[in-house]
Amino acid sequence: MEGRLSGEASTVDVGRQVNERLFVGFRQEFGQGDASRLSFEYRLTEALRVLTTFSQGADRSKRVRDRETAGIDLMFFIRY
Repeated sequence: MEGRLSGEASTVDVGRQVNERLFVGFRQEFGQGDASRLSFEYRLTEALRVLTTFSQGADRSKRVRDRETAGIDLMFFIRY
């Protein structure tokens, strides 16, 4: 669990490694516009992962409230 305080908002991050392939994370931002994000990261292979995120809350950069978004990313990692 991690927490951060900045000038305008506080953030709390929590996550759990469910098994060797799945990580679940949650982020909550408190302040001018509350926002929350739920993410699932699934490791397909050593180098390939799928990240799915769901978020709800304010987008401070665009001054939008009650915004809901979802996304999926395919990530490739190279270790050297």
